[in-house]
Amino acid sequence: GSPPRSYDACVADAEDPGSTAGGRPRRPLWWWFIIHGAIIAAWGAFALISPIADAPGWIFDGVGYAITILIGGVQLAIQGWSGRRLGPGWLGLVLAGLVGMLFGVACFVAAGFGDADGLFWVVIVFLLVDGAVVVAGTVRDPVYRFWGILMGGIIEFAAVVLLVVYFVFPGDFNVIDPVFGSIGLLYGIAVIVGALQVRDTALRQGVAGP
Repeated sequence: GSPPRSYDACVADAEDPGSTAGGRPRRPLWWWFIIHGAIIAAWGAFALISPIADAPGWIFDGVGYAITILIGGVQLAIQGWSGRRLGPGWLGLVLAGLVGMLFGVACFVAAGFGDADGLFWVVIVFLLVDGAVVVAGTVRDPVYRFWGILMGGIIEFAAVVLLVVYFVFPGDFNVIDPVFGSIGLLYGIAVIVGALQVRDTALRQGVAGP
């Protein structure tokens, strides 16, 4: 078989200004992660400034989170599919997108029943599953490695933090909700920073657009 491709070659392909069917340059891959990070960061800020407290506030912000992971899931799935020629990491992104859409629906259902504890456990399972899918799917492919480890690591870290808070402050969603919002804001900013790091690397290699 063919030898493994270098990181430089993968990035060059990812940022390849080759023409599309309409003769336009391809959109650089890092832009997708800017969008993804902005979506999550916006939800984190929304959860932090939400005026509703305790379990009703958790459910209210849970609806916002459901919308966020549905949108983020669609975006990740499209991103992975559009980058499928770059290597095996694309499949991890598609699967992470599908997982996000599935759990987005599950969050809507739990919130619709007004079940704060049920919504909490749906979120925990989603964070653990999504983190595992992203890490497993992207860690093998250098062109995704900046984002894959960063995203998956923060997702799994978020699950652990929320579990600790949940058992230290039993059922106190007035504490859990802002903690989750803070993690969401951190996650979104981290993804944006990771995307800019990859953009900087590509620019230094002379393969990225402005």
